[in-house]
Amino acid sequence: MTGQRLTSFIDGAWTPESGGAEVASTNPYRPAETIATAWTAGDAEVAAAVTAARSQLPDWAGTAPVNRAARLNALADALHADAHLLSDQIAREVGKPVAEARAEVTVAENVARYYAAHLQMADGETFPAPDQSLSYTFRSPVGVVAAITPFNFPLSIPAWKVIPALAYGCTVVWKPAPAAVGVAARLARALEAAGLGRTVNVLFGGAEVVNQIIDADIDAVSFTGSTAAGKSIATRSLQHGKRYQCEMGGMNATVVMRDADLDRAASDCAQAAFGYAGQKCTATRRLIIERSVWEPFLTRLQAAVDNLSVGDPLAGTTSVGPVISEFQAAVLRANLNAATAAFGPALVRRAVSADEGYWADLAVVGPVSSSDEVARAEVFGPFAVAIPVDGADQAITEVNSGRYGLSAAIYTQSLDNALAFARQTRAGLVRVNRTTTGLDLAVPFGGEGDSGLGPKELGTAARDFFTISRTVWLGR
Repeated sequence: MTGQRLTSFIDGAWTPESGGAEVASTNPYRPAETIATAWTAGDAEVAAAVTAARSQLPDWAGTAPVNRAARLNALADALHADAHLLSDQIAREVGKPVAEARAEVTVAENVARYYAAHLQMADGETFPAPDQSLSYTFRSPVGVVAAITPFNFPLSIPAWKVIPALAYGCTVVWKPAPAAVGVAARLARALEAAGLGRTVNVLFGGAEVVNQIIDADIDAVSFTGSTAAGKSIATRSLQHGKRYQCEMGGMNATVVMRDADLDRAASDCAQAAFGYAGQKCTATRRLIIERSVWEPFLTRLQAAVDNLSVGDPLAGTTSVGPVISEFQAAVLRANLNAATAAFGPALVRRAVSADEGYWADLAVVGPVSSSDEVARAEVFGPFAVAIPVDGADQAITEVNSGRYGLSAAIYTQSLDNALAFARQTRAGLVRVNRTTTGLDLAVPFGGEGDSGLGPKELGTAARDFFTISRTVWLGR
C-alpha cells in the first residue's frame, strides 16, 4: 500500500479526488518512503459526511442490539484476518515496533468483541413508584459522534472510540491524524467488510477540519491528543452545547521506594519511559526516587536502557524506533540540550543515531525539583527527569505537583505505602508495582486536571458517554 492516494470516505464510498490540499504520511524510519497521500476534506466533504451520519442514525440506532453485535463480531473477524498487514502498516507508518503493533491489532479486535458482548447486558433499571405505577430507565444513542484520534495508537484508539459508539447505536465522523492516514484507510476497509461502512465517515486533514466538524450538526466529540488541542476542542464543543471527552497529555510519575525490587523497577521504567521512543500519553516522564536508592536505581536503569533494542520497527525484537517526524526530533534535541545545560550531564543517556530516520537520544536529566519547568511541561518523546525524595509523603506531594493527572505508579513492598499512594495520588490511573503504561479495555480510562476533560473512556464508562439515559413513568 506504499504511496496510496486516499480520499474522504463518506456514506460507504470513497469520494472522487477533490484537487484540494493534501496531507502525506511517510515512514519515520525511512523518510523517503511515502506511505499514503490523502486529500484534505473541504467544506463540501465535511457537510456531506455529517449529513450522511445524520441520515444513517435512525436506521442504525433502530437496529436490534443482537444485530449490531453481529456486525461488531464481523469487524473483529476482519481485523483478525488482516492482522499481519495491519501491524506491518502501523510499524511502517508511525514507527511503532512491530511487536507492539501486533498487540494493538489484538486490542482493536478485543474491543469489538467486548462491546458486542456488552450489547447482551441490561441497559436500564426499574423503580417502584408510590402510586403502584411503574418507572424505568432506558438508554438511547447520543447521536452523531465526532472521533478525533492521534498518530501514536493509530488503530486501537480509533477502535475504542468508534466501536463503542457504534455498539450503542451512534453514527460517526472520524478524523484520524495526518501521520496515520494509511492505517485509517485499512480500518475503514475493515468496517466496510463488516457491513459498517455507512455508519462511519472518514475525513482527512488537520485542525481546520476538526473545527468544521465540531461546528456542524453533530452531538458529541471524543478526542485524544495534546492538552492544548483538547482544551480548544472542549471549549468549542461547550460553546455549541455538545458533549465532549478529551484524553490529553501527561507528566506521568513513577515512584521508586527504598524497599522496591530495584531490578524490576529499572527494567519496567526503561520500557515505560523509552519504549516506542516515549510516544505514549502514559509514558513515564518523572522518576521520583527515594534518596537511599538513588544511585543504585539509576545504575540499574542505565543498564536497562543500554539493553533496549533500538532500530528498525519491523524487526521483531525492536522496542525503540524513531520519533514521528524531523520536527519532533529537533524539538527533543533542543529540549535535551537546554536541560543538560541547566542541570548537568544526563544521569542516564543512550545516544541514538542513524544514516536516515528521525531519532532522538534516550535520556533522564536531574536531579530536578517539581518547580522546575522541565518537570512540568510535557515533551512527547524519550525524555524523563529524576527527582529525589526523602520518603513516601514527600513522594506523593511530588507526584501531585503540576497540572497533569493521567497515570502514576509506585514500586514498593509496603502495603501501607501502596494504599496511601492509591488513596492520595491525583491521577486517573494509579498502578502499584506496574508501569505507568498499559490499560485494560474493561476498565475505565482517563485523566484528571490537564490530562482529561469530560467522562472517561472504555469499560462501562463508554456506555455513559455514548448514550443518554431516559426515565419513563407509566401511569394507570
